[in-house]
Amino acid sequence: EYGRQVSPTCFIPKGRETCGPHFAIIGSMKCGTTSLFSYLLRHPQVLPLRKDAKLNGRPILGEKEVRFFQPSTFNGLVSKYGIQGAMDVYYELFPDITPEQNAEEGIITGEATPMYVCQNDVAKYAKNAYSTGKLIWMMRNPIDRAYSDFWFRTFLSLKEGGKYEDDGTFRTCVESDLALLNYCNVSEQIKNPTVESVAEYSNCVAETTRMISKRYCPKVDYGSLCDYDRSGCKATGMLKNGIYFYQYLEWKSQFNDDQLLVIRSEDFYRNTTEVMHQITEFLGLEALDWSDIVTKAYNIVIPNTVSAHNHETEGAMMGVGSTPTENTASYPPMDPDTRKLLEDFYAPYNEKLKTIL
Repeated sequence: EYGRQVSPTCFIPKGRETCGPHFAIIGSMKCGTTSLFSYLLRHPQVLPLRKDAKLNGRPILGEKEVRFFQPSTFNGLVSKYGIQGAMDVYYELFPDITPEQNAEEGIITGEATPMYVCQNDVAKYAKNAYSTGKLIWMMRNPIDRAYSDFWFRTFLSLKEGGKYEDDGTFRTCVESDLALLNYCNVSEQIKNPTVESVAEYSNCVAETTRMISKRYCPKVDYGSLCDYDRSGCKATGMLKNGIYFYQYLEWKSQFNDDQLLVIRSEDFYRNTTEVMHQITEFLGLEALDWSDIVTKAYNIVIPNTVSAHNHETEGAMMGVGSTPTENTASYPPMDPDTRKLLEDFYAPYNEKLKTIL
C-alpha cells in the first residue's frame, strides 16, 4: 500500500526509487529532542535534511522540525497535489539514499518534529511515510515539561539582558489551563478513552483556547474562563501537552510496539551515553562511542534574546544553539503549592500511561 521494504532500514515509498526517511522523533516539546537529533546527526550513518530544504517556501526550523504531518499543512498539500504529490513534497526534503548505499553503508535519514504528538490525526498521516519506520518519543515529567515550556516561550520574546522572575504568571496560566481542560471534560473519559473521544476533547481544547484568547472573550459562552489574564501564557497547550496517556492511544493504534521507542527524558539527561546506545540499536545503526558527542546540549533559540544566553549561535534567525550540558537553562524555583496542584492533576494520567507502555 505504501511502498516496499528492501532492507531493515530502507523502505522505498510508492512511486519512488530511493529510501524514504527511516525515523522521526515525534515528541515531546521541551523533552530533549533537539539535543537527541543533533547527536544523531553526528553518527556517520545518519544524513541531515537537504541543505536547501523548504516546506511551503519556508526553511525548516532548526533544520529538523519539518512539521509536515501537522493537519493544516498535510491537508493543505493533499488538497493541492493529491496524496501522492503531497508525499513527494515530503520526500524531497530528504537526501537521496539509494538501496545500494543503504545496503553497503547503512545510511539512513530522518526528522524531529516534537509537536507531532500534540494534535489529532498526525499518527494516521505519518503512517504514509513510516508504515515500517521507527518513531522515538521522549517523555519528561509533565510538570517540569510545562514549566520549561512556559519559560522557553517567555525567554524567546525577552531581549538579552532582560530581567525575569516568577511574578505569579505561571500560576495564572496553570489555573487557566486547568479550568480550560475541565471545561472540556478532560477527566471524564480516563476510565475508557478511545481515539475518537480523545479527539473530541482535544478539539474542544483547541477551539476554546482560540476563543478565550481573543481580545474580547465571549463571556456569555465561556463564563469564568474569560476572567483569567492569559497575556503571559505564551505556551499553548502547556498542560494538555503533558497528558501523554491520551496522546499515546492514537499512535499505538497506528504503529506496532516495535516501531515506538519511549525514552524518559530524565534517563536521557542522567545517562545520555547509555540511552544513545539504546537508540543506536533501535535504529539499526552501527555502535558508536557517544561520550565526546554528548558533552553539549542543544536548544531552539533566537539570537539576542534570553533564550540564547550561554549558547553558541549562528545567524540572526531562530535556530539551534549549543551550550555545555552544565549550562542548560535555569529558571526561578517553582512555587511548591503550584507543583503540588500539578502533581495531583497529572497523577491519574501518569498511572494510566504506565499500564499501556
